[in-house]
Amino acid sequence: MKFSMMIGLISGFAASNAMATHISEKQCVGSDPKAVHGVFTKYDQYSKMPGSEYSMSLAGVDVPLMRWVKSQAKMVSESASASEAYVWTVLQPVNLTESRLYPRFLLDCKVEWQGQGGFRQTCSMMKDKQHFALDDLRIAVEVSRATRGCKSSETGISIEIDLSANSSEVAQIKNAVLAPAGMLAPLIEPLFNEEAFFKNYFNFVYGEWMKQL
Repeated sequence: MKFSMMIGLISGFAASNAMATHISEKQCVGSDPKAVHGVFTKYDQYSKMPGSEYSMSLAGVDVPLMRWVKSQAKMVSESASASEAYVWTVLQPVNLTESRLYPRFLLDCKVEWQGQGGFRQTCSMMKDKQHFALDDLRIAVEVSRATRGCKSSETGISIEIDLSANSSEVAQIKNAVLAPAGMLAPLIEPLFNEEAFFKNYFNFVYGEWMKQL
């Protein structure tokens, strides 16, 4: 599989309690659009797929920074050309046991096929439903067999993610994680600013998914 990756980040304060972050990633993969669709729409399996657990070595210790612990999907509609599903998502930071502090949100995920050559998937957080740590999340995936920069035998995947973390709620998670961290606390603390907390995780998740293609 050939990788052609470009990751960009533009961030700024959208409000006093939220940090807006944009993530952009592009890759060329050897699989066809149908295979890509099969991976990206395994909604019930998101918590079990490669990339669901993100860890980092700190001072020689492998520290799990985020786990995707729950992904429950309800199919709203499905046809040969389009589908829609609601996906309840729960993430566990580090080894935090206080479930009330787990980032959680409900996604409305839609897929529209553009002929046999590709499809578009959008997942938007339903802000009127229960959520914690994120105020907004929008994911747009474009998959096409004809993509500039990819070989004719490859499929291009473009991913755009816009998210707004809730600063005060992320601070609650950070304080709960750092309290028992001991000497690792100074090493873990920089990973919990609003950008890195979710940016690094979602970059890792989609990177691992595309390794399957």
